[in-house]
Amino acid sequence: NNNNNNNDNNNFSNFIQSPPDWFIELLLCPSSSLVRSLTANLALELTRNEQEIRIFKFADLLMKNLSRATTSCEQNNTANEFLKLFSKLLQNSSVQLYLVVRGLLPCLVNVISNEIEKIVLLESKQLFPISSSEISRGLILRELVRIFVTLIEVSSIARVFCNSEEQLFMILSGCVKLRYLRLQRTQLTDECATILQKMLHDKFLSNESDTKKYVAACVKLLSTGSNDDDQSKLHSVFEEINSVLCPFTPEKEIFLVLNKSPTQEDFIRGNMNKNPYSTKDGCSPLMRDVKNKICRDMELTGLVEDDNGMELLVAGQIIKLGLPVIAVYEKVWLPHVRNSGSASTRNDDSRPPMIVVFRLAGLDGEATEPIVENLPDEDENRMDPEEQFKLTSVMGECGGLSQMIDWLENINDLRGQHSIVSICLRILYHCCKVRSNRICLIKLNVIGKLIDKLSIAFADESLAEIAELLLIIIESIINESNIVRATELISENDQIDKMDIEDEEDNNEREVNIKEQHQQK
Repeated sequence: NNNNNNNDNNNFSNFIQSPPDWFIELLLCPSSSLVRSLTANLALELTRNEQEIRIFKFADLLMKNLSRATTSCEQNNTANEFLKLFSKLLQNSSVQLYLVVRGLLPCLVNVISNEIEKIVLLESKQLFPISSSEISRGLILRELVRIFVTLIEVSSIARVFCNSEEQLFMILSGCVKLRYLRLQRTQLTDECATILQKMLHDKFLSNESDTKKYVAACVKLLSTGSNDDDQSKLHSVFEEINSVLCPFTPEKEIFLVLNKSPTQEDFIRGNMNKNPYSTKDGCSPLMRDVKNKICRDMELTGLVEDDNGMELLVAGQIIKLGLPVIAVYEKVWLPHVRNSGSASTRNDDSRPPMIVVFRLAGLDGEATEPIVENLPDEDENRMDPEEQFKLTSVMGECGGLSQMIDWLENINDLRGQHSIVSICLRILYHCCKVRSNRICLIKLNVIGKLIDKLSIAFADESLAEIAELLLIIIESIINESNIVRATELISENDQIDKMDIEDEEDNNEREVNIKEQHQQK
């Protein structure tokens, strides 16, 4: 009996020091959730408040069997306890660094990528996620994504990930594929896509170098995949590039208090009773839109098309109807408030509603108030486009411009693909703000290709926005081409002049030599 007890103790000691393979068999037992749960609890007890070497042994074993665990859930949902145990062990910072050194990041990235591919495969078969194993795949993917993001939150581990272009491409590709799911799209897949996208933006959009890596990975995605699934994927990739290189700045919302002139109570019936009005309620972008809003609400429909029948006053000044509402607010109203208010008002960062007084023109006699026809030019405060859009230079460096032009060249149905074409052209428009990109487009001989698309856009009124973007892009490229040609001509002329001077000097030198020879004779 003593010998048996000693053997049992030795076996248990060996199990503690180096957990055997059958431990994984129990942890993934397909027939009993109780066995899986007890096995996971045993591992937690054995690794609690003990030497790190024991935790490393268990964590290493789990990492080696990570792919097996996710595969086992195809028939039965058996990976839940495995992943929860793995996640708890990874709460130890030493375990995190140990496993990363042992190759956890590429292992985890591959497993996540494989799980996404399995979901995409079901999508390609046009199957709805109706079985428990198909639904549980989203649960497994979410757990894997959470483990991955927890690791990336450690700055040293995040740097390892950011330096690997292959891992970045695989995670970005998976994120894009999750975003264009249709039949297999669930709350879990959406959550995974959101988590991954947020992580990528947090880690790669903080500095110029990493942002260029991120955009280059997006461009690489443009050249992968089949034509059948390309449209949804291209749309997602173009949107991603557009959000990074051309971030949308939402229009500021301000509020207007629209008051009738007290001197015209007898001429204008009623009041604008819903003050204050938001600029999002039809009162923007121009002061003309404010006037039209008043005319419609006050049933003065005859003045909607008449820009001379109604006057708008802000801060005691008549405002021309062609001026932007936001600019009037910032250049006329806010200075008036700051100059006329108390000290507390001047120091307040709030944005008070702009009071606009409206009246019928000519009823009070000739207007004596000053007229604001123009606003201070902001060109001096604007950033140099070369500096503002310098990040777009990566599109020329990594072949993004070439791929977009090739894709546009093969598109004939601009109306059917209006959305994706618009995004592509917006990216091109911003890229043309940088000279290196314009030079790249000249070398690609894109003018003829873009003019072909412009002729299609001109034939359809619904493509007016696309036609406008194409015209601006073509104009900027032609202007740059003219500058390049002029520079080359000047350079050629300078070279010719230099050669003429050198020839003249050589002739003069020969004449001098001939004269000297004659004198010697």
